[in-house]
Amino acid sequence: MFVKIYLKLNIYSLVMSTLQKTESKNIQTTVSKNRLKEIIRTYTSPNTKRGFNSDVKNFLAWAQVTYLQEIEFTQEVIINYIIQAFEGFPKDIEQILLERGVKRQPGPIKVTTIEKRLRNFGIFLELNGRPNPVKTPEVRMLIRRLRQNFHVGRKKNPITREILDQIIEHKFKPNEKNIRDRAILLFGWGSGGRRSHEICDVKYENFELQPNGNYICTLEKTKTGRNMRVPVGGRAAKAIKDWIAIRGTKPGYMFFQMTCNGELKDRKLTQDGLRNIINKRIAAIGLDPEYYSPISIRSGFITEAGRQNMPVTEVMQMTTHKTMREMMEYYRHGSMNNNVCVNLVG
Repeated sequence: MFVKIYLKLNIYSLVMSTLQKTESKNIQTTVSKNRLKEIIRTYTSPNTKRGFNSDVKNFLAWAQVTYLQEIEFTQEVIINYIIQAFEGFPKDIEQILLERGVKRQPGPIKVTTIEKRLRNFGIFLELNGRPNPVKTPEVRMLIRRLRQNFHVGRKKNPITREILDQIIEHKFKPNEKNIRDRAILLFGWGSGGRRSHEICDVKYENFELQPNGNYICTLEKTKTGRNMRVPVGGRAAKAIKDWIAIRGTKPGYMFFQMTCNGELKDRKLTQDGLRNIINKRIAAIGLDPEYYSPISIRSGFITEAGRQNMPVTEVMQMTTHKTMREMMEYYRHGSMNNNVCVNLVG
C-alpha cells in the first residue's frame, strides 16, 4: 500500500513539475517575443517603420474590403491580392481604397511595390506567431515571373556630375534661400548620394569640422538602422560653411524650411520641400522635372562613380549600402562606356 501511495505521489510530483516547467517556458517565450518586438521597434529607423506600417495597413485594408469578414491569410488570399494588384483591383474595391486614402491613385500597382508590401506583411504575420504564406513556393514563383517579365526600372534620371555642375553654376541671386539650396544639393550629392530623409533629418551637431576644413557627418538611424559616418569635402564642405554662417550654430536640424521671401521657419525641411527644390533647379537649367526626383541625387552619385571607375568598396562606404545588388544597377550603367572589353572586336 505504501509503495502504491509513494508511486502515486511521485507521478503527481512529476506531472506538477512538468506543468510548472511548461508554464514557466510559456511565460519566458512570451517575454522573449515581447522583448523581440520592443527591440525591433526601438532600433528600426523611423522611415523603415513608416514604410512597414503603411504596407501592412494597405494589405489589411484590401483584405477587409475584399472579404468583408475575418479570414485566415492563406496562400490563396495572397495570390488573389497579387493578381488583383497587378492587373487592377475591381472597380468597387478600388473606389473604397481610394476614398479611404489607402490607395493614392487608380490603376495597377508596380511589381516592386507588390513584392515589398507582401514581404513586410509576411514579417508582420511571423512576428505575431502566424504562418507566413508569402514564403510558399507558388507565391514566390508568381512574384518571380512577374518581376522577370514586367519589372520596369526606375524612370527617374540620375543627377550626374555634369547636371549638378549646371545646377550649381546657374546664375541665381546670392540670397539666403539659394545659399541653403546650394548647400542641400552639394551635401546630398557630395557626401555619397544621401537618401531624402537623411538630408532632411541631418542636424547641425552631426557635423564635425576637421583640421583640413572638411567635415565628418554622422547620419542617425539610416535605412540600415545604424549610425553611419561619412566625409563631406570640397565644394560640399564650403557650401555647408556658407549655410552655417546664415543658419547659426543653434543645435537642431541643419536645413530649415524658408518662406518665399527667404525668411527662416522654425521647422525642418520636408521631403516634399526637397522635391520642390530639385524640380525648381532642374527646370531652371532647361530639363524636365518630371524625370528627376530626390532619388536622382543618390543614383547620380553612384552613376558618376561608375563612370570614373571608382572602387566599388569605396563607393559603398560613402553610400552606406549593405549589399551590392541595388547599388550595382547604377554603377554598371555609369561604367558601361569605360569597359575595357568594349574594343575587343577591333
